[in-house]
Amino acid sequence: MDLTELAFKLVIILIPGIFATQIVKNVTIDKKWDSFKFSIYSLLFGFFCYLLLEWIYNLLDLKSLGASNYHLTIWETSVKEDSIIPFQEVLYASIISIIIGVIASWIRTNRIIFKIAQFLKITRKFGEGDLYYEYLRQENLNLVYVHEIGRELTFSGYVNYYSQTDKIKELVLKNVEVFNYVTSEHLYDLDSIYFSWGLEETVLIESPKFDFQDEESKNGGETHSENAKERRKTGRSENPKKTDSTK
Repeated sequence: MDLTELAFKLVIILIPGIFATQIVKNVTIDKKWDSFKFSIYSLLFGFFCYLLLEWIYNLLDLKSLGASNYHLTIWETSVKEDSIIPFQEVLYASIISIIIGVIASWIRTNRIIFKIAQFLKITRKFGEGDLYYEYLRQENLNLVYVHEIGRELTFSGYVNYYSQTDKIKELVLKNVEVFNYVTSEHLYDLDSIYFSWGLEETVLIESPKFDFQDEESKNGGETHSENAKERRKTGRSENPKKTDSTK
């Protein structure tokens, strides 16, 4: 078997693992996917896809679907030079890879492994991402204030999209009010605004906590901003849907 034929066989065998890895890569927050990491994930996911397929064969005793003595022929194909690729097994494993990719993505997105480790007091690490994502993805995060101190501006709005690349952090707010940072004077309103900061730039993002009774008593029964009061009354169901847009 020459190298071209061997490479072709390996690519075909790894198709389920490649599918699962591509799903995880596209839907989870992880900026560092080099060729080595992608290859390792493809090997591991491919192994689990075929292992699960073999388990299904044994469980349902579906010999007619290509199982040989309750063992997949793919195992022999991967070690024997003159063996024929079992395309039927590759196809079924590729279908299973979609399920495995979705489950693995859910586990990574919800940091299940880290939560279990924290519960067992093994670690205090929150995950593999950074605090920028962790903060903005909170389910109870409603109205936020973005302070650009250098420009003496404060932006009040709802998180709609957020992303981070190797060079910049990005954020989109909807239903925005703009204030002077020093005097808190209301300047103007915007339907939306896009922010882009370098990774070395410092930005202050706050999530306010309101007490309606205290605020109204301090202002003689009137809030500082009727628009802000209306926002607080509407709650999260009225807010734009947050989306983490990874790249």
